[in-house]
Amino acid sequence: MDARGKKIAQQDREPVVQTLLWKPGETIPDRFEIVLPRDLAPGEYSIQVKMYQADQGVDALLLDENFAPRETITLGRFVVK
Repeated sequence: MDARGKKIAQQDREPVVQTLLWKPGETIPDRFEIVLPRDLAPGEYSIQVKMYQADQGVDALLLDENFAPRETITLGRFVVK
């Protein structure tokens, strides 16, 4: 996402381990490769996760570190110069 909240790239797929098998505190490595546009403007961008039930088209709420529900979780930020 750019600084204005516009999505610039995405990848949709199921996690490597089904979410119903996830346990609190467990780390599950899962690689994603996201191709950024060649003409990406300089600026600050964020990497965000959003989950949904694809078969039902329903967004899933995620819990942040304080267990507050969120539509997205920010994993990190990067700068394009």
